[in-house]
Formats: sequence, structure tokens, C-alpha cells
Amino acid sequence: RAIAGEPDEAGRYSVETVYESVKLEGDVDPMVRDALWRVLRPLEGTKLTFVADSRGFVTDTNASDLPDQILELLGGATGVRRMVESLSQPLPEEAVGPGARWRTEQTISMPNAPVLKNSVVYELVHREGDTIEVMITGEQTGTEQKFDSGVPGAETTLKQARGTIRGESLMRLDRLLPIRAVNTGFTRLTFEITENGRTQTMKQTVSVRFEVEHLDEGGAQPVEPGNAG
Repeated sequence: RAIAGEPDEAGRYSVETVYESVKLEGDVDPMVRDALWRVLRPLEGTKLTFVADSRGFVTDTNASDLPDQILELLGGATGVRRMVESLSQPLPEEAVGPGARWRTEQTISMPNAPVLKNSVVYELVHREGDTIEVMITGEQTGTEQKFDSGVPGAETTLKQARGTIRGESLMRLDRLLPIRAVNTGFTRLTFEITENGRTQTMKQTVSVRFEVEHLDEGGAQPVEPGNAG
């Protein structure tokens, strides 16, 4: 549950997110499921606060209330901020109408992982009153680079990374966060790992899905996220 407070003098909004419940769904090996549950269960009841401007861009996060194991899983404070940024739906500065398209660029840098870049295009496909529908398409890429994978004595090189980003968002112009949004990402990565003079190639596929749904309960502060004309 996320509640936005009053804006400060710079027009930025503090948003407090409370994790009211945590669930694991899908068919997972029981041992893996138990391990994940031990990590995720302490998340219930904790808070994450972030600051966003009137266009929906995240400018700051406060994850001090999150359990240590969650912070470690997400890659520390930087990882938490990247996660929140990936859920934001930024609007352009200028007023726009149906058919308008705008692009955002994002660099993703997390511990023990290569640096990746997201290039995302948003298209306003429909407007009805203060409600707009936005389609999201993009790509995730990574150039050849060496990075610290956290494996002692191993030298790891990202050889290639390429993926797709797809999504759709239903937004109201008096709300900072989307009413409903679904974002999916699918990326293939190729690594070379050199250890004790031997080099092996490893391929990895990462699939991510984020869903956001607004619960219209009392106490939420409506905020103006940007422009759509």
C-alpha cells in the first residue's frame, strides 16, 4: 500500500509504501520455496519511503526499515532505488495528447552484476477525462565488460546482453502512481568465467514481471504527476 504526502517546496512528493502481506505463488521446488519464504516473510509490515517529482521520476529512497536480508537480496540501497525506478511511469514535461511518444534512458548498476542500460519508449494511446493508457516498449542491453561477480578467484566478463521490455499502464492525472501497470522484461546474457587458467562460457536468461494496482482506500493523497493534454 502506497500513500503520497503533501509536496515540498520543490514539488516533490514523499511516498510511504507498506508491505502489508507477502505471498509466494507458482510451482517451485519445496526446498527453494522454503528458502525464499524465510527471506521474504520478514518483509511483511515493513516500510519503504521514496521521493518522486511531479512527473513521476524517483529522486530519493529510504530503505532503513527493510530487513537486512531483503536489502542484501535487492542489492542494498542502490538496488532498492533501481527497483522503485523501474516501477515509475514518468510523463514528459510538455503537454501531450494521444499518439505522443517519449523516451527514457536508465543505467542499471547493482553489486556483483554487470552494468546494463534500459531504453524505454512510452506511447500515450488513449485518454478519457483524467485517465490515460500508456503502452511501453523498450530494450535492455549491455556491452562487453569485466565485473566482480562475487566469486573468489574468478574473472567474469559479460560478452553480450540483449533483452526486451514490454508493458502497459493505466494512469490518472491526479495520482502519482499508476492505477494499474504490468511490466515484463526478458533478457539473455552470455558470460565468460576464467578460473585457475580455465575459461568457460555461461548463458543465462532473466525474466522479470512487475505488477502495480492502486487500492482506492481512504487516506490516499492525490497528486498531480505531469502533463497530458
